Amino acid sequence: MQVKDTVVEPSVIQSPASGTHAYLEKCAEIERLFMKMATNGTDDGGPWTVLTSLSKPYPITVEGHAVKQFCFRITFYAPASPATAFDLLANVLRRPEWDELTESTEVVQGLGHGDSINYVKMKAIWPTAARDSLLISHIVRREEGFLNVGQSIEDSRVPEKQAEGIVRMEAAMAGQLVTKVPQDDRTRLGLEGENWCKVVQIAD
Repeated sequence: MQVKDTVVEPSVIQSPASGTHAYLEKCAEIERLFMKMATNGTDDGGPWTVLTSLSKPYPITVEGHAVKQFCFRITFYAPASPATAFDLLANVLRRPEWDELTESTEVVQGLGHGDSINYVKMKAIWPTAARDSLLISHIVRREEGFLNVGQSIEDSRVPEKQAEGIVRMEAAMAGQLVTKVPQDDRTRLGLEGENWCKVVQIAD
């Protein structure tokens, strides 16, 4: 049974702030790149190859990039409004709720414009060491839906912790685009009810 969801705007979406910050151009570039990679398909000459696809309990497809060995695109459908799903996925402080490999997270600095510098520490899973990442995170409401995208940066306030045995990960790009599922797609996929969202997640 689906619970009727009345949330229409994620709480993580901010009104554009006045002023500027040093990463505005980088945020615009990773937004452009993410949208290009999220929307080109396998049927129109896109660089993606389907690795696996499941229909139950909810439809999900995992694709690998034809050139980048460790770049993946995951598309899945969830019984929640786009706003509710995006609040869970885009709020870095809530990441441990849905990613069991995440040990801790921190907002190093809020930059306005929905942008921030975030720190994420992953658990050590034998035989690999613990890993962490420092990301510029860009959150924006687009015509298509809600977008959260990030990329690794360096910041002297958060140096690498090699002495503690923690390996710093480098993310060329990672994030999610969350959109509403049209009626035609819900019918085609056999999704009952109106309260569904589509999530396209890219990890590079």
